[in-house]
Amino acid sequence: MAGKEVKITESCVSAEKDFNWYLNAAENGDAEAQNEVGEYYYEGKNGVEKNFDEAFKWWLKAAEQGLAEAQKNVGWCYYNGHGVEEDKKKAAGWYKKAAEQGNARAQTNLGSCYFDGDGVNEDKEEAFKWWLTAANNGFVSAQFKVGCSYYFGEGVKENKKEAFKWYLKAAEQGDVDAQFNVGCCYYHGEGVKEDKKAAFNWWLKSAEQGLAEAQFTVGLAYDNGNGVRKNKKEAFKWWLKAAEQGDVDAQCLAAYSYYSGEGGKKDKKEAFRLWSKAAEQGNVDAQFNVGWAYDKGEGVKENKKEAFKWYLKTAEQGHVKAQFNVGWAYDNGEGVKENKEEAFNWYLKAAEQGDADAQFNVGWAYDNGEGVKANKKEAFKWYMEAAEQGLAKAQFCVGCAYSKGVGVKENKKEAFKWYLKAAEQGHVKAQFNVGWAYDKGVGVKENKKEAFKWYLKAAEQGDVDAQFNAGWAYDYGEGVKEDKGEAFKWYLKAAEQGLAKAQFCVGCAYIKGVGVEENKKEAFKWYKKAAESNHVTAQFNVACCYSCGDGVKENKKEAFKWYLKAAEQGDVMAQFKVGWAYGQGVGVEENKKEAFKWYKKAAESNHVTAQFNVACCYSCGDGVKKNKEEAFKWFLKAAEQGKAKAQFIVGLAYDNGEGVKENKEEAFNWYLKAAEQGYADAQFKVSQCYAKGIGTELSPIQSTVWLMSAARGGNGDAQKVFATSMIQFGEFMKMFKNLDDDDD
Repeated sequence: MAGKEVKITESCVSAEKDFNWYLNAAENGDAEAQNEVGEYYYEGKNGVEKNFDEAFKWWLKAAEQGLAEAQKNVGWCYYNGHGVEEDKKKAAGWYKKAAEQGNARAQTNLGSCYFDGDGVNEDKEEAFKWWLTAANNGFVSAQFKVGCSYYFGEGVKENKKEAFKWYLKAAEQGDVDAQFNVGCCYYHGEGVKEDKKAAFNWWLKSAEQGLAEAQFTVGLAYDNGNGVRKNKKEAFKWWLKAAEQGDVDAQCLAAYSYYSGEGGKKDKKEAFRLWSKAAEQGNVDAQFNVGWAYDKGEGVKENKKEAFKWYLKTAEQGHVKAQFNVGWAYDNGEGVKENKEEAFNWYLKAAEQGDADAQFNVGWAYDNGEGVKANKKEAFKWYMEAAEQGLAKAQFCVGCAYSKGVGVKENKKEAFKWYLKAAEQGHVKAQFNVGWAYDKGVGVKENKKEAFKWYLKAAEQGDVDAQFNAGWAYDYGEGVKEDKGEAFKWYLKAAEQGLAKAQFCVGCAYIKGVGVEENKKEAFKWYKKAAESNHVTAQFNVACCYSCGDGVKENKKEAFKWYLKAAEQGDVMAQFKVGWAYGQGVGVEENKKEAFKWYKKAAESNHVTAQFNVACCYSCGDGVKKNKEEAFKWFLKAAEQGKAKAQFIVGLAYDNGEGVKENKEEAFNWYLKAAEQGYADAQFKVSQCYAKGIGTELSPIQSTVWLMSAARGGNGDAQKVFATSMIQFGEFMKMFKNLDDDDD
């Protein structure tokens, strides 16, 4: 050391004499001075420049003279590679020299070498022996380690009471880790009677000394009210302290507090900052939350690509919700290019970990062949997995599968069971289906009251079909007391959502004034809405409104337009009306061929007047080539449906052999059918048949009866015959009277 300059800072001139004194003594071989000079160099005390090499050199000199403290310091340098190449074996050797002289810290460090197998063969019992020696010498760190040995049964038989005793000794001397562990012992009742308040007090001591784990635990205690009165603000305060020290769990909870505003001011930016810190430390939940924040733009600008990056990072670590979200991102092309196959793969990973939403999406993928080949059985299997976990939409899909027999054997009872499960959770479509099942008695005994109850539940949630059915139930008193006002209310709700059949019913209510005051304009408005959605009867009614000027100005062209729309959808009455419009040239240019075409369509659907008109067209050659046989065929169809005029004409056809072989008996039968309906011309023909015995037996009485009926019905020929008969009868009576006079 002689001749070597020692650098001393200006601020420490007063300490120069102390250092130089130690240095001179050290150079003269004083072991304690040599150790002190080593301390100056190691710690950079009093302005002496820190120098590990010099520190080691002086400590070694003192150690070689047998100074225990220096031997311990030399061991420390070898252990950490400070001023000398790291050598755990030599470290343990020097610790042992100092330990055997009773140096408590060296004893503690030697114990740690035996515990970890550093520079010496691992030996837990030897470790415990040296720690216990140091602990009995009052060394706090050793007391803590002895407590740990007893607690975990390492190097000594497990003994919670002894563990607590030694933790307490160290804690009472201010050891922060021991204070924390004493708190844990009190909390769990390990080695001491359970005492939540005492636990909290020891945790608080440790926390106030800055132990992050204790600060985190104090926060939990305040949050849950364990050993102290619940206080969200205090919980947040302590989590924040621990978070600032880098405690990852505290960072997560403090972040949540900032996010939710529990215990402090809501601050989503701070929440994101703390989640980011925890995420950088590898905390999977924090990484997920960072992804979520980017996804939703919470506390940071929305960035789907960054969201995907963080979700993927956590998903690859097995985080189930992240796996689901990665699947979702691939499924919808959010933050990454859409890829249904990748979406399916990630959904499947999450599903196999039991995530119900992922199980549902896997089922959906198999059901619809998205990202995987369609497989209804696999779809059902995954829907069932999710359904059994209580996921309502999966329960609904299981119900649908059983109902339709898709992926599983059809079973209406099972379908109802699963619909009911979903319905009880508020699934609106399931509620509708439960209502429908009760309504129709499918899978469950028919029960109109239950049907109405479930329709109403779904209706109140806005389900348009349920609203309509609730209206229908009120309208017709099915499962509930008839109430036209309530019926109208629910029809209107469904109508306002665009349901055409409900719009039609609202129109009907307004047109008839049922459940609401009559209003032709409102009726037309709602009919028109339904008609524009292709509701066929509404189209017909709109046409009628235009035709008659009900609720709208009369407009025959518009009437024809809407009749035509309804007709093209197969409405028979509309087809007839279109035929009539073409035939008469009303609202459209007269066109006999088109008239015939539309009459024929309606006729083929058994519209009786259309059948009659088709027959007339064939008979007269209107719009079609004249054909007596076809005319007869269609008159007969109308006649068989009871149209009196057609029956009369069929009678004429049989009578005269027009379009059919002459048959007087058939003629009479059809005349009679028409006559019995009050058709006067037929009644006259029946009278003639009875009078002459044509097609039936001769019967003057029946002839007279039907003649009178025909005359009263306005048949001119009958009236003439009847009048002539009355004149003849009068002359006969006069002649009879004269003969009587002659006799007198």
